[in-house]
Amino acid sequence: MSEDKRKKVMVCILNQGTTSAGMETQLIQWQMDMRDQYSFAFFPARYAFRPIANNRNRIVKDFLNSDQDYLIMIDDDNPPVQNIFELLKYEKDVISVPTPGRDDNGVHIHTYMFGKNHSKDNIDFVQVPPEKRKGLVKIDAAGTCCIIIKREVLEKVKKPFEDLYDEEGILITNDDLAFCLKCKDAGFEIWTHYDYVCSHYKTVDLLQMSAFIYRARTDGMKQSKGVDIKKISLKELQEAGFLNNKLPN
Repeated sequence: MSEDKRKKVMVCILNQGTTSAGMETQLIQWQMDMRDQYSFAFFPARYAFRPIANNRNRIVKDFLNSDQDYLIMIDDDNPPVQNIFELLKYEKDVISVPTPGRDDNGVHIHTYMFGKNHSKDNIDFVQVPPEKRKGLVKIDAAGTCCIIIKREVLEKVKKPFEDLYDEEGILITNDDLAFCLKCKDAGFEIWTHYDYVCSHYKTVDLLQMSAFIYRARTDGMKQSKGVDIKKISLKELQEAGFLNNKLPN
């Protein structure tokens, strides 16, 4: 019997109770499409621990106790749109699949570069500018909603996922970006690929969503950083004609 020379890949969905319908079957189909190149161990529901950093570190522990070559973790509310297993061919230390998120400025993609004020004592991340969001790109940090990690990284980076706090217990950054900082300090590279993307399911206020659509259409998307998500007052909604069915469909 010939030796199986395929790379071994452990795939885990972090089950926090909001797994997107059809996500598991789609991932299985993509794995089937790649089975001539890779051997997959798939765990769609085993890991449901909280908080999420605890869940990630438990997965890492089990991964290191196995003989797998790559670890892929996918949050249950971040189903990939394309076959993310195709990214294994690049053999990068870490590849994060671009995923939308939100902050005070609006909806944006969780991929970052160091800002001009970044230092060991001052963590400064800025979003990767739109003109650089093409194909495979080396970055400084990204969300870990859907991420591919080479074994060597997790063998060297200890306690990989933990929130980072200052001396007074104030949060500096979350476990996603802290993981990326640890990887870079250990000499590993962080990559993303903008031809791939994940969805991000969230509970939304339909009243506000209708107002966002109205504002986006009437203002011509003036917000350069994304959709304005600041609360819209009832008076503003009334003036916009929301209560008289004057909002565009």
